[in-house]
Amino acid sequence: MKQLLRLLVAMPFIAWANPDDMAAEQAEPVEQVGQVEQEAAPAPEPEPAPAPKKAAAPYTLPFQLRPISAGNVVRLDNTLALYDATESTVPGGKGMKEVSVLNAGYTFAPDFGLLARIGVANDFPDKDVTPGAKNGSALTNGILFLNYTPKFLDGALRTAFYLGVSAPIGSGGGNNGDQSLRAVNSGSGLVRANMDGALHLVNDMAIIPGVDIAYVAYGLTVQLEVTYLEIFRVRGEEKQVAEVAKRNLVGGLFVGYSIIPQLAVGVELRYQRWLKPPRAIQNNLDSDSPEANDRADLQMQNMTIAIGLRGNFKIGEKTFFRPAISYAMGIMGQIADQKYHLIQLDLPFSL
Repeated sequence: MKQLLRLLVAMPFIAWANPDDMAAEQAEPVEQVGQVEQEAAPAPEPEPAPAPKKAAAPYTLPFQLRPISAGNVVRLDNTLALYDATESTVPGGKGMKEVSVLNAGYTFAPDFGLLARIGVANDFPDKDVTPGAKNGSALTNGILFLNYTPKFLDGALRTAFYLGVSAPIGSGGGNNGDQSLRAVNSGSGLVRANMDGALHLVNDMAIIPGVDIAYVAYGLTVQLEVTYLEIFRVRGEEKQVAEVAKRNLVGGLFVGYSIIPQLAVGVELRYQRWLKPPRAIQNNLDSDSPEANDRADLQMQNMTIAIGLRGNFKIGEKTFFRPAISYAMGIMGQIADQKYHLIQLDLPFSL
């Protein structure tokens, strides 16, 4: 016991006398069995965020030209026409006409779609100017288009190819049809600037190829349209003068600009010319009468200019409402000579 006490008392003096040895013993690491030293792996760099997808430039739908892209669409297009032909080279009275056209579009494959249209024509003549004249309403022909709308890589240039055929189902057609209703139809072509003449030729069928091309960028839409109509007589041979074929060319230029995402302004120029006119016009062209020649010159071509506003409102996840109102007037041909003033209310829903 005495030796143990002496050892305890002596330990502090031994440590003080050999400080380096004690520090070395304390500094020596204790190696653990199975321990493997590894360098820490560097932290992986975060992946860069994907670039945001560039939004498509806003496209302004024209007033009467065809849309540049296929889509699921329901569209009610109404045009009211006021006219005064009491002093016209081509007499036609005075009054008001209205044509409502229902359009329905369906996309059945990428870039491919169908567009169908049919309408109702209404005639309200001024009975003070034309005593005995009666109001009339008539169903128009129907038209079915197949459209192909390929996309270009740059996105600014767009195009659409159309091939249509008209169905001669309009009121007043055939040998037993009401001829007053046929007159309502035939007299309503100018309401839509003769751009949709195949709707109103109730005894004829038309093959209608057409192309549209548009530049869409920076809120600007510039669209050009050209359409050819090859028209054949298929019924009513006892009521109308027989015709082998008629050929018509129509075209238009539209310029629109989005002032804000919800509102755009547009100007549209429309032109129609007979390449092979109906028999009545051809007879006037061949006539020795200067008055008949003047009438034919007016009836051979028509030009109008329109200006208006179009809205753009999202009303559902994929549903847009793009209403438009426009005013147009004739600047060449019969539509100008008969002082037509056109007010259009267009109500399209894109689904």
